Amino acid sequence: MNLKAKRNNILVLFNDEEPRSDIEERVMLRINRLRMTKQRVAAYIYSFAALLSVLFAVPIINHISNDISRSGSLYFITLFFSDSAHAIENWKALVLSFFSSWPIFETFIFLFLILIFVFSIQHVAKKLPSISFRKTIST
Repeated sequence: MNLKAKRNNILVLFNDEEPRSDIEERVMLRINRLRMTKQRVAAYIYSFAALLSVLFAVPIINHISNDISRSGSLYFITLFFSDSAHAIENWKALVLSFFSSWPIFETFIFLFLILIFVFSIQHVAKKLPSISFRKTIST
């Protein structure tokens, strides 16, 4: 582009005409619409994460309950309630035996899923009051 064409383009940009009167309002509407879209997407993602954590928690709970019944942890719990005097006398051995038979890895996975669920619900609760689910009419 030559120099004369560039000068003409600049003159067209800075002529004495006033800009449209509603340009500021349109820009603010667009910014608000983008902000709302961002908040909706974040709320959907956190809701999806909460749903997935609940769905994955169900098989983990089933697996933990199976491991507890197979490992003998229930025996230690019933021993404490049935013969509490013996359990109190030998509490160190009882506690060590109980924790050695407890399914630790599955418990950590379950607690991690609970943490994800609580974190997701907390963020969804923060996002929801500021989200309007009405469709906005584009101008």
